[in-house]
Amino acid sequence: MIREAWESFEKHAARQDVRCEFRVHAPRGEDERRLGALHADLVVAASPKDSWLDDGPPADVVQLATGVPFLLVPENWRNMEPPQRILIGWNASRESRRAIGDSLPLLALASSVTVLIVDPQATIPAGEEPGMEVAMFLLRHGVRLTVDPVQSHWRAIPEVILEYAASNEHDMIVLGAYSHARAREIMLGGVTRSLLAQSPIPLLISH
Repeated sequence: MIREAWESFEKHAARQDVRCEFRVHAPRGEDERRLGALHADLVVAASPKDSWLDDGPPADVVQLATGVPFLLVPENWRNMEPPQRILIGWNASRESRRAIGDSLPLLALASSVTVLIVDPQATIPAGEEPGMEVAMFLLRHGVRLTVDPVQSHWRAIPEVILEYAASNEHDMIVLGAYSHARAREIMLGGVTRSLLAQSPIPLLISH
């Protein structure tokens, strides 16, 4: 199985003329994974299972320790093409700005990008038009986008994001991970934790 994965990895990398390295880490080798991720441009990993709620998902732990962007792909995801319809969860935080910066190469190639702002009155600074500044930033980088401020109407934020993504046929979500303190997110069942466990489409997260 590992040899097949290695051969497939090498074949696709050669086809795209990408310089890369294939490594296999022990299931519980968190230090080894952290060190490997620390020197990567992007880490692609399987989406964590529900069981990670008990003892923490490897991808989640490593991402927080390194600050490297992670692309988490659901186990049953079969689309091998670059994402074309990308949804950005924007809340004007440092983490969400970092996620946008980390995903710019993909955003610039996408045919459609939506900046989704859930409950803008609670997240966007007073006096600022919701999404205007980040939209101008993305437009300067040639990103084709729309901005959509929506109300949650007391529904859970992850539910709103996932429902919006499904309704509009998005094939990737970009999100700033743990824009609130991680301890608070764990206690309150935060947006990051819920999307990590529930998203049926690839999720690019940055912290």
